[in-house]
Amino acid sequence: RGCPLIVLANKQDASGALTVTELKDKFHMRKMCSGRDWFVQPCSASTGFGVEEAYRRVVQMVRLPSEDVKDNIKETVLYLRSNTRQ
Repeated sequence: RGCPLIVLANKQDASGALTVTELKDKFHMRKMCSGRDWFVQPCSASTGFGVEEAYRRVVQMVRLPSEDVKDNIKETVLYLRSNTRQ
């Protein structure tokens, strides 16, 4: 919990592939992933569609921690500073 999640919705070039909205609904992602940053990327490995965007999103999520992570870091730093002064 709290770790970023990216779901690659592959096979978007195939007929009958679930849309991003259908995947989100089918797997209850809004509820299941409420405590983390998450994203569903439509893609097709055979055509390359969406693959580069998925990697860019991974890099973005790793570089930019969520507000919860930022708050946790701030609290930890404050705690450590207050304990080293004693």
